[in-house]
Amino acid sequence: MTLLAAARRIAAHRTVAAAAALTVLLASLTLAVLGTESAGVADAGTRQALASAPANSTTLMFSSSLSADLAAADRGVATATRRLLRPYPARIIRVETVARIHISTPGGDITAAGAVADTYEKHLRLLSGGLPTKPGDVLVPAEMARSAGLRAGDDLAVVQNLLADGQKQDHRVSGVYEPSDRDSLFWTAVLPAADPTTGLRSPLMFLAPDFIAAPDRLDSISQALWYAQPDFSRATLAGVTAAATRVVAVENGDVNRIAFSGTAPPVSGLSVTSALPRQVQLVKSAEAVGLSGFLIVATLLAVLAGFALVLTLRLIREHTAEESRLMRSRGAPLRFLVGTAAIEGVLLVLPALIAAPFVAPLARGLRHLPGLHGLPEPSRPVGIALEVDTLLAVSCIAIQALVAWTSSRGRPTSQRVRGARGPAFQRAGVDAGLAVLAVVGYLQLRHDRSPVSAGSAVPSIDPVLVVAPAVTAAAAAALALRLLPPAARLADRYLERSRDLAAALGGWQVSRRVARTAGTVLLLVLALAVGAMTVTAAAMRSRSAADRAAFQIGADAQVTASAVGDSYQRSAMLAVPGVAAATPRADMDAVAGTQPVSLVGVDSAALPGVLAMRRDLAAGSAAAVFAPLATPDGNLGPDGPDPAVPLPGRPTSFDFDITVSARTLPGDGHGPRDAPQDFLTHTSLAVDLRDREGVPLVLPVPSPSAPGTKTHVSIPLTVDGRAPDYPLRFEGFELVRRDTPDSLELDLTVGFPPAVAVGEAWHLIDESAARDSQDQQFAYDDCDGQAAQRPFAVPVLCGTDVSAGQVTLRLASGHRPAGSDVDRPLRLAIGAGPPADPVPLIPAVATDAFLAATSTPVGGRVYVTLNDESKVQLAIVGRVKALPGQAGDEPAAAVDRPLLTRALVRRDAEPGWTVSWLLKLAPGGEAAMKAYAASHPDIGSAQYQKDVADTLRGGGFAGSQSALLAIGAGTAPMFAAVGFAVSAVTTLRSRRHEFAVLRAIGARPRQLSTVLWIEQVVPAALSVVVGVAIGVAAALVTVPLVAVDDAGAPVFPTVAATVPWLRGTAVACGTAAAVTLVAMLAARALSQVDLARTLRAGDEP
Repeated sequence: MTLLAAARRIAAHRTVAAAAALTVLLASLTLAVLGTESAGVADAGTRQALASAPANSTTLMFSSSLSADLAAADRGVATATRRLLRPYPARIIRVETVARIHISTPGGDITAAGAVADTYEKHLRLLSGGLPTKPGDVLVPAEMARSAGLRAGDDLAVVQNLLADGQKQDHRVSGVYEPSDRDSLFWTAVLPAADPTTGLRSPLMFLAPDFIAAPDRLDSISQALWYAQPDFSRATLAGVTAAATRVVAVENGDVNRIAFSGTAPPVSGLSVTSALPRQVQLVKSAEAVGLSGFLIVATLLAVLAGFALVLTLRLIREHTAEESRLMRSRGAPLRFLVGTAAIEGVLLVLPALIAAPFVAPLARGLRHLPGLHGLPEPSRPVGIALEVDTLLAVSCIAIQALVAWTSSRGRPTSQRVRGARGPAFQRAGVDAGLAVLAVVGYLQLRHDRSPVSAGSAVPSIDPVLVVAPAVTAAAAAALALRLLPPAARLADRYLERSRDLAAALGGWQVSRRVARTAGTVLLLVLALAVGAMTVTAAAMRSRSAADRAAFQIGADAQVTASAVGDSYQRSAMLAVPGVAAATPRADMDAVAGTQPVSLVGVDSAALPGVLAMRRDLAAGSAAAVFAPLATPDGNLGPDGPDPAVPLPGRPTSFDFDITVSARTLPGDGHGPRDAPQDFLTHTSLAVDLRDREGVPLVLPVPSPSAPGTKTHVSIPLTVDGRAPDYPLRFEGFELVRRDTPDSLELDLTVGFPPAVAVGEAWHLIDESAARDSQDQQFAYDDCDGQAAQRPFAVPVLCGTDVSAGQVTLRLASGHRPAGSDVDRPLRLAIGAGPPADPVPLIPAVATDAFLAATSTPVGGRVYVTLNDESKVQLAIVGRVKALPGQAGDEPAAAVDRPLLTRALVRRDAEPGWTVSWLLKLAPGGEAAMKAYAASHPDIGSAQYQKDVADTLRGGGFAGSQSALLAIGAGTAPMFAAVGFAVSAVTTLRSRRHEFAVLRAIGARPRQLSTVLWIEQVVPAALSVVVGVAIGVAAALVTVPLVAVDDAGAPVFPTVAATVPWLRGTAVACGTAAAVTLVAMLAARALSQVDLARTLRAGDEP
């Protein structure tokens, strides 16, 4: 009976019931999609974070001493890997490594590393020669071959640095190679660790496959390594957390137990290490950050869906309230009315229950729509949809039953009519409460600056701050209702001036029905606020991603770890297709007082044309900020003119004539003797050049044909078609003596081209003197043909002579006892010697963090110790908030690298820099550069600003947030239209008696339609304007406060205020059009009144 009554009432009010069921269905689908996507976002973000992490951050590394049964060890390592990483498969590579070794080459000593790896040839490209096939064969990298002058077939003298007797082994260069791919696991396994100071790696030689097993192998300095890289393409956060926990337990336990199941291990000292546990902690932090951003948007939509649902149910019960009271007056029991209302609630949820199985295809289909590709794979879609529908059913039943119970009881007799003062005070209290709620939410966000709580080792989500934006927006929307009465009165006054009855009547109805339309207006304002807020937030996040990418990269593209020679990198970068301009950026760790700081070396002239830096990070343009760093060409600031001689133009070779003669100065105090005829074979000579950036270019000089004979020398300056970084400067010569303890009195006569004007001012630098202990007594060689007594004598420059376009340098080279380190590098440098001030004064532009850490104002000076213990004094000539490429809070100072390098060279200091290249790309040049870089791995590792921005904008958790913002922008107008439709239909149907009376006294249907249209459109228009304003303002206020990076810290640069006027207008106009269309259709349909049936008392159902 109750079921039939509920069905009859639903059929009688089918228009209203259909609109209500549509609202419930929309709320159900929205909440179900939010729930299933929230459940899947953690796992999707985990997979994305692990996929983008460096290879060595998730790799397991097993190490042991070498063994004859490495095959059995392979099986044990595979078993251990499988047990530790289950259920995820892993790829395993075994590498046998040899400790770093010293190699003597014609170009000097080199420290290298050696490795033996299976199928290594698949990752290489042979440039000459072949693969090593014998234990003595080695395959050398191209850069090492160029710098050392090695070719296939040459012999190498390899000195194993861990052998006490310095034993040398003869090896043969079988070939020269360069990398052919970027296989992260392979190169992580074989490449030696980078130097912690300079960040540079030793060159890697590949050895014959049986080198380690050769009879003369050096077991004490060799080891076997296994690298296992898991496949986390189907990972879940719970799964990787469990794997990391097992790895931690085994790192502190017995690996052999899980690898060999208690049997005797075939290798000794097996251990495992991995950065996976640390990476999982980072993923958990990123998961908390990403999920918090997702939940902020989801909460907004959930509040909107919940309010639309409650409003719809309230409207439908108000629509049937009179009927319920009539049935109650005719004797219907209260339980019957309540039961009927409860069944009606179930029937309203029935379409949502039927649609539950379709949530999964709906969620998956959304991922194929534009802007929604970042949505994760839905998790438990049907189960979550049923849970949501159950909750909605309970809510609908409870609300329907409660409203039916209260409305059926009629108006209590005890209720008294209150005066106007009481409601006024009540409204003022509510307004104050809402204002306080909005302000408290804003202040809490401003105080914490993140919805993620960092109170524990792993950040967690703060639920209060997650709901704060939604609470702030809802409170502001509720406060906006206070604008409705004055706006309605204003519209009434305007419309009453019209002579048109419909306009005047419509304005009057708007002003007198303010209270009845408050719920609908609140829904419209909240929907428009959510829509405008999501659109604005999406635009601000997109702009922020672009700004962060530009700040992180510093240009359109950045290249690091280039294998090209330092002085030839500019030529190599400019030769890349798509590159319009290039400038180097060099980083160095330094110390100011006791505070670690970063020193950034730039080319101050070229940097502004390439650097990508937001204008609010500095007080002016990049050109204005960095201009004070530069000095006129050839000037070293306080040090005066640069003594190095410029080479005019862009020469491809350095040509000069050279004559070398020498006499031996024995250490017994007697006079000079003729030098041995082979002294030239024990003496090497090189030319010192410096390029535009101050990078040294040391070029070996071929030995003269005979002592005392003039020899013409032409040294090529280009390598593999690449030119050095012009302009070049000639600084002097390097001289190295080998295998002779006696001092030489050496005359070096060089004839330069007329364009190379070399003067008489020269000085000598003994680079090995600083390595000698302090208790050794030194004497100087005399310059009168005598030598100091043994045991030691240091070199001295005896004199210079410049005449007829040539310079003659005479020096005594010094001697040491036999058996000591007899390789003595000397530098003959142009200039009178080091400047009087041992500490150069260099202009610098500092970050705010640097100024705060060193307590130095702009205009002040601060001493900084470089990584080679040399010192400079920085004169702060400008400030920026932060330097692109650094952390936002990192103390850093930018200097002109050419100026600093040349100033340090004059003081015989040469700190190490880590160099990267900033590239400005031509329009459309990114694709061309990517193709070129893929086929030329020696260029280095490239990062592109656009790719980084796309990752920040749509990768992992960020992609889910972006997709959810797009869903919010599309869903909010739908809730507005559906909710407005329910309100319009219920309100207008309840006034059909009023419309019948108007028709009876002569009003035409068109006039009624106009009246109804005005009644609905005026509040709707106000709602659109106010809602958009609230949404935009809420986004501008809250988005900068909730935008955080993967660590939960506020993003840098801060989120810039961005209002997408075009998209915001589209959302507002689309919502307004939908609402207007609903109003027009409802007004036209309900203006057609059946006078006889409507005016007959009791016949209106």
